[in-house]
Amino acid sequence: MTIAQKLQQLNETYIARGLPPVITGIGINSGWAIAGSLGSDERLEYSVLGDTVNIASRLESLNKQIDGGEYHILISDATYQHLTANFKIEFVDQIRLKGKQLETAVYRVLGFSPEVSESDKPVSQCFPPAH
Repeated sequence: MTIAQKLQQLNETYIARGLPPVITGIGINSGWAIAGSLGSDERLEYSVLGDTVNIASRLESLNKQIDGGEYHILISDATYQHLTANFKIEFVDQIRLKGKQLETAVYRVLGFSPEVSESDKPVSQCFPPAH
């Protein structure tokens, strides 16, 4: 079951109880990031930093502008390259995200099917950058 399907079920329950529905948008990007505690002894916060994180954040924000429902999961091409055949994906557009010079290929995750056989899955590998 996808996040969208689960939220739809949850919202049916909320609406039946007279509560407002939950609307969400998710942005996912793949790549390297820096994670750790930042700050001082008096105020320490755990955070993640880097271009990978910034692109994911921009994709999440982009959900408000993309048509197609209340439950979007937008992914970058970097994430798309790592997905298996189990995912139903729709190309949205080449979009110039805020703060970026180049356009980013943006895809929408429409669903998931665990019934796809292992032989149908593309092989995806991720290697650390050379130093």
